[in-house]
Amino acid sequence: MQPAVLHALEFDRIREALAHDALTPLGRARALALEPSPDPAEVAHRLNATSEAVALLADGGSLSISAPEELLALLDALQVGGQPLEPMGLVGLATFVESVDAVCAGVRRLRASMPLLSDVADAAAAWKTSHFEGRVENLYHVGWTVALAYAAEQIIGFLYFRSRPFVALEGAIKLIEKSPLEKSFPSGHATAAFAMAFGLLLHNRKWGWALVVLALYVSLSRIAVGVHYPSDVAGGMIVAALAAMITAPVKKAIEPYLELFPVFRKYRRQV
Repeated sequence: MQPAVLHALEFDRIREALAHDALTPLGRARALALEPSPDPAEVAHRLNATSEAVALLADGGSLSISAPEELLALLDALQVGGQPLEPMGLVGLATFVESVDAVCAGVRRLRASMPLLSDVADAAAAWKTSHFEGRVENLYHVGWTVALAYAAEQIIGFLYFRSRPFVALEGAIKLIEKSPLEKSFPSGHATAAFAMAFGLLLHNRKWGWALVVLALYVSLSRIAVGVHYPSDVAGGMIVAALAAMITAPVKKAIEPYLELFPVFRKYRRQV
């Protein structure tokens, strides 16, 4: 189409107005990139998609998507393997994904009458699983590591009871309030801290080592306040390391059975 015709139709102003009302950075970028099409089939396709969107809104559905302004930078970070995301970035992405899920759910409810929007919803679901599947599974692994380490720590403490230093050692001072009836070995705080650290270390070295340092700080503080022996925190660290190593192959072995449950299956990549 000739530039003079576009100017006469004020296409640039229409495009800028559309971009101004877009709810997300992706929407603004898409609006600014719009170009008129001389292809009748493409024009019909776009008009039909617009009609479906109008019908969805008339039926009480929503096309409202929420996203942080730095969404494009966050999406770029997802393309880099092992690239950590800041906590607020994760919150922003979670908000974005939740809003996309809500819109897709509304579209799927009217799938029969909205084939074009349904295709978009399916593409959005495929994008979500391809970008978040690995991170969700890694999070599961960390959670399972912590759970296994906690269970092992409780069992060991039940089978072998060691009194805390301020109970067993004459003149020992405790700086925080603890019951003399509680076990000392292994340290629950050290076990949990190292379980999170080692579980994450298997998937992301940068943040994993950061948590290892934090776990060491937590462990030394438990010794410093007089509620644990050094061997207590060492025992917790060993329990956590074993839990991290055990859960990795166990997770892989039970994955086929987890496919029986929709809550796990929905995060699997669609191929």
